[in-house]
Amino acid sequence: MKTSAVDHFIEVVPLKDIRFPPPQKPILPFKITTGLEIEVCFAFPRDIANQSDNHGLLHTVENSAYYEAWWPATVVKNHCDSVEVTINHPGTIDEKLEQYFQSINKSSNSFKLDQIRAVTSEPYGIDLEKLFKCTVEIPANLKGL
Repeated sequence: MKTSAVDHFIEVVPLKDIRFPPPQKPILPFKITTGLEIEVCFAFPRDIANQSDNHGLLHTVENSAYYEAWWPATVVKNHCDSVEVTINHPGTIDEKLEQYFQSINKSSNSFKLDQIRAVTSEPYGIDLEKLFKCTVEIPANLKGL
């Protein structure tokens, strides 16, 4: 059975507004620059997540078919309509999640991420292993920032 990614959007929020779940009201974006440290939110289908050994990195969303995982990333380049980022995964990724990444990322190396938020320091107190680079699509209201 082929898995498809959920509908995605991007939200950039100031550090003081970061909480779980993320704020529902729109927040005015700030400039997306190279080197900006952010966090990105991936939504994993529950059937994939349930087979995964990465449960500690996934947060259950109540009454949802998805698990959420917030992972740190660094902006590599702003392409105006997309942002290339390096995902800094705090550990190893197991085979099931890796297969899922490959299935949604095999053609263009472009992810439509659920959300993106700014952080000022590493959210995990360990050295981060750089896992892969991907592209974040920017919605019209953020283009040109």
